[in-house]
Amino acid sequence: MELASALVVDDKILDRQSTEEMLNSAGYQVCAANSGEEALSLLGQHTIDLIITEFEMSGIDGIEMIHRIKEHDPHVACVVMTACQDQQAVIETMHSGAVAFLHKPCTSADLEQAAFRAMQVRNNQQHLLQLEEELNAAQRERDRFESHIADTEKLSSLGQLAPRIAHEIKSPLQVIWGHTELAMHWVHQLEGECAERALESLEKILPAAGQVQALVQQMFELGKPLKSSIEEIDLERAVDSILDELVYLGALKHCQVERQCEDELPTIIGDRPQLDQVFRNLLLNAGQAMEQLPERRLGVRLAPRATEDAVEVHISDSGCGILPDDLSHIFQPFYTTKPTGKGTGLGLAIAHSVIERHGGRIEVQSQPKKGTIFTVILPAYSRKA
Repeated sequence: MELASALVVDDKILDRQSTEEMLNSAGYQVCAANSGEEALSLLGQHTIDLIITEFEMSGIDGIEMIHRIKEHDPHVACVVMTACQDQQAVIETMHSGAVAFLHKPCTSADLEQAAFRAMQVRNNQQHLLQLEEELNAAQRERDRFESHIADTEKLSSLGQLAPRIAHEIKSPLQVIWGHTELAMHWVHQLEGECAERALESLEKILPAAGQVQALVQQMFELGKPLKSSIEEIDLERAVDSILDELVYLGALKHCQVERQCEDELPTIIGDRPQLDQVFRNLLLNAGQAMEQLPERRLGVRLAPRATEDAVEVHISDSGCGILPDDLSHIFQPFYTTKPTGKGTGLGLAIAHSVIERHGGRIEVQSQPKKGTIFTVILPAYSRKA
């Protein structure tokens, strides 16, 4: 194992040599300097683990030298030695970042103990730094994984909506084809009333084509990977937009939607695509929970939170509810209560992670056969003007 390196700094030659000998005996690889200036110059030439320095030296003293060395390597282990009996010296030593203070003359055992303690502090600091770097790397990997999973969940949502989208596209396309054929027929006549009818048919083609274009654009946006885009968000408009989209596509078919939004609702700051995906998943889950029921009540309520500076969004359904044994697991990845093929078990896990990253939380209340209420709570940013 490589020996720890020690730098002895002392302008008193006999004291410096004595300290060098004790450290060599203790197993350190030792170099020496007779001034603070020389010690600082050695830093660029050697890797130093431990510094043993005299407190009082001409020129740059021990305390000033430690401050400068700490700027170069904040984790270097430092021990201060002096024959000075002034209590202020001890105070200055501790404020400098040195781990130990020894009075001269000291024994070999005292020096070894102080050096060992200082090296322990250095090693602990380096270990903590390594753990912090590993934690940051793990967090980055987790963020990449969650981003990938979020994209997968978006594709799953798109797959669930695709049949409804295809059905909605079919109707306006039939209008386009039918009226185009009529237009071609009437245009061939090119006579007064026929020309008017041709114009009427052509005028109906454009709105129908616009419907197709809007649907295709929605499909395109839904299939895009999530990108980080922090902005100020009007939650009322954001949730209404998603609700209108799902109602229009038939994803909430036969649902009686009850929407409420209190006045003076604060805006929030967040990533709009990610939050859109959260509310889209919650609304789709609510619709699916009521698919087999004759009466389907979907509630969406937005309000400022009374007990904190936040906004809350309640999404409630009158569906099948969630069993108590399942309730504590629903935010776990790949855990699903849906039939095979109906879900990936990722939607709520992603929603929970996204809301936490926005500094909020998501809560759930549910009773079997009575329905479920999801509450999303997000920090407020400002109130509407």
